[in-house]
Amino acid sequence: MKKFFSGCIVFVLVYGLFLSQNVFAATTAEEIALLKDEVAKLKIANCCCASRECTLSSLGLTSEGYGTFVVQGTPKTNTTGKHAVNSSLLYGWSLTKKVSEDSLVYMRIKGAVGSGLNNDDNNKLNLDLYSNINSAASPTGDNLQIVEFLYHQDLFNKKLQLLFGKLNPTAYFDGNKIANDETTQFLASMFCNNPAIAFPSYTLGLRAMYSPVSFLDIEYGYFSQDDKNWNNIDKHNFNIVEGTYKISDTGNYRFMYWKTFGNEEKTFGYGLSFDQSLSKIITLFARYGHQNPQKTKGEACNILDSWSFGAQLNGGLWTRDMDKIGIAFGQNIPSKKWATSWNWWNRSTTPETQTECYYSFYLNNNVTLTPVVQCIFKPYGGKDYNDNICTFGIRTNITF
Repeated sequence: MKKFFSGCIVFVLVYGLFLSQNVFAATTAEEIALLKDEVAKLKIANCCCASRECTLSSLGLTSEGYGTFVVQGTPKTNTTGKHAVNSSLLYGWSLTKKVSEDSLVYMRIKGAVGSGLNNDDNNKLNLDLYSNINSAASPTGDNLQIVEFLYHQDLFNKKLQLLFGKLNPTAYFDGNKIANDETTQFLASMFCNNPAIAFPSYTLGLRAMYSPVSFLDIEYGYFSQDDKNWNNIDKHNFNIVEGTYKISDTGNYRFMYWKTFGNEEKTFGYGLSFDQSLSKIITLFARYGHQNPQKTKGEACNILDSWSFGAQLNGGLWTRDMDKIGIAFGQNIPSKKWATSWNWWNRSTTPETQTECYYSFYLNNNVTLTPVVQCIFKPYGGKDYNDNICTFGIRTNITF
């Protein structure tokens, strides 16, 4: 028995010595190499745990997120004559995968909570207007969804761009350098996009852009009018052509023509959107749209003409380089044909005038605070809504 235990001890010692050759380095140089390897592994693990960018970049992905809070109040609405203070939240996250040097896949998720002071089917106590004053609000409540999913392809040395999928038409047409983003620029709808253009919402579509020379872009868009079911896209569709004349990096002059097919009442129209920098401090914009005056039905059909203009001042003028001031003025003019088509209510055709002024205060790379003042004269044409309206609000935009 003693010999047996002695044999076991010897076996364990010999086996342990054998394992030690694999666990411990034979030389100091090998020990250092092993130590460096372990440190590198720890750095990678720490990066991937502490930062999503490490994980996403390793997959060839980039992402962006944002959240926009808006609180607005008015001393008196034009529906009840009482004061109102409401809020809204717009939030989203996008993911981009670069497939090759000339192609990518893009997806964006967006959600919104609260209708703000905008009127909607759920809240009839807010403001009744031809064009809403809070583009960062949702008329249908909380609705998180994939709003964009597309494939983008560049061809012929980037002279031709093609993309298709679920698209946002206003992301490519009726653009403007200083009047196109409700999260950082003007808040009112008419200062973000033209209300006289019958854009469908996020929907199935195709967009092509050809740039024959550096100062000219020619674009065409084909979109389904049915933004929910995408049915009969060959019969019910929205078509738009836009030409953009570019003056170096200082100005963009866009001209567009659009037409719908397959609806109960076909309609068409044209528009323009200009932006021009006069210096590093001041940039001007102007926008105009007109649609078929025979159109009588639908939410977007009450606007015959819409025009607006304004300016943005850079804070460098008062040593706040990242701050901005924006001021805009515009009118929505309803169609007489549309107004008289409502036999039970003889609607007014008086233009509705809107103004807006904001100060965007740069807090840091991720947060801006923006006080906003808006005034509306003859809201909804002034018929049964005789009081002019002023709203006061603050917008907080967070990016990450």
